[in-house]
Amino acid sequence: MVDEVLSRAVVVYVWGAGGHRSWPGRDADAVRGLFGERAAGLLVRIDGLFGEVAHFFGEPGDLAEVGAKVRESLRVSHPELSAEACGAIASSCTFSWK
Repeated sequence: MVDEVLSRAVVVYVWGAGGHRSWPGRDADAVRGLFGERAAGLLVRIDGLFGEVAHFFGEPGDLAEVGAKVRESLRVSHPELSAEACGAIASSCTFSWK
C-alpha cells in the first residue's frame, strides 16, 4: 500500500510545494511549510531514503542507468513509495551527480 503522505513529502522535497521547479533540488522548507508538525519525522525518513541510494553514485554507468537502478532499488525496498516519489529521488540524485 502506498504511503501517500510520505510519497507526497518526497515529491515536495525534490520539486517544491508547487511541483514546478525547473530542476530537482532538496527543499526541506517546502516540506515544513506543507506538512507542519509532521515534517520533522518525514524529513528524517526522506534523508534515510537518499542515504540508501547514495552508494549507486560511485558505480560506473551513465545517468540513465544509475537513475534506473535507484528507482528499481527504491521500488523493491520501499513498496510504500509511489512511482512518482521513486522517480523524484532518482532525478534529484542524478542531477546532483552530473
